[in-house]
Amino acid sequence: MQPKPEEIKEAAPEQKTEEPKAIPQGGKKGKAKGGAKKKEKEAPKAKKVPPTQYEILVQIGISEEEIPKFQEAQHWLEYFPPKGQEDLKAFGVAADWRRSFITTSTNPFYDSFINWQFNTLKELGKIIYGKKYTIFSELDGQPCADHDRSQGEGAGPQEYVGVKIKLLEFPDSIKDYADKNVYLVAATLRAETMYGQTNCYVLPEAEYGLYEMVDDQYFVVSERAARNFAFQDLTKEYSKYPRLATVTGQQLIGKALSAPLAKYEKVYALPMTTISMTKGTGIVTSVPSDSPDDWAALRDL
Repeated sequence: MQPKPEEIKEAAPEQKTEEPKAIPQGGKKGKAKGGAKKKEKEAPKAKKVPPTQYEILVQIGISEEEIPKFQEAQHWLEYFPPKGQEDLKAFGVAADWRRSFITTSTNPFYDSFINWQFNTLKELGKIIYGKKYTIFSELDGQPCADHDRSQGEGAGPQEYVGVKIKLLEFPDSIKDYADKNVYLVAATLRAETMYGQTNCYVLPEAEYGLYEMVDDQYFVVSERAARNFAFQDLTKEYSKYPRLATVTGQQLIGKALSAPLAKYEKVYALPMTTISMTKGTGIVTSVPSDSPDDWAALRDL
């Protein structure tokens, strides 16, 4: 979903006597890249390969003869607790180690207590089973925590507000859905600025999809955004996001829209050449009063 980043200051241009060149297909100012001076091309950096579990165990001083034993989950419980106890003693921690115990299902007494506790709380209606926003593995069909990933540790969900901008005029590619509630959906981190919407930006050369959502709604967004929606109970069928039709940004340019909370009865889809289809929804709502990038792109048009 397309965020609104910090203001990007443009480097002062050098004085030239030649005529300025026309800007094709909309402004070059954009929320993704801005109008900063181009840097010299740098050599691609080598991709950092994360260490394997074997290498990590070697790095912390475990002998290579001991490492194969860690293939059994039980060995972790037998090996590390005594090491942790030694370290705590070295720090001067005063504890009654006779009271220490394992807190997994390996300890049937503790495990039965936890089962009783949760079952009792559930019967009293104090806890429920539900969903929360997290990093999710489509391949495994379950949440994917930091240590479950080969890379990307520290990544977390980013919450955006989806702005449903209703399509009033339909291009030929999706005219069969003219009697439906079809929306261009933009993503924003600043929903409080929606009163100042003057237009909407699309990437001219991009291909957007039309996807069916819950409550008989249809969203025009990037495929990446539709995939994210599918795992948030927003598509008609959970985890499914079939593309019903394809519409290009060029086909959307100039089409009338109804933007929520905007002071104008109609706004229009305009081109922006720096939209990233790998971030957000590929649709960018425009509020020039609060975003210098929006104002610059509108001026360039």
